[in-house]
Amino acid sequence: MENVGNNVYRIKYPSEATYIIFNDGNNKTDDLSLAGANKIYKDGNWSTYNG
Repeated sequence: MENVGNNVYRIKYPSEATYIIFNDGNNKTDDLSLAGANKIYKDGNWSTYNG
């Protein structure tokens, strides 16, 4: 992950990936379906990132 500021992080993943898990070392999400490019995951939902 790369910190892009304001507590927002960017990741790169293989184009064939369909799921992702976020893990901070203590907590982790369930398997999340990837919602496409330029998305942000916050409070359990994906939305378009306009940063």
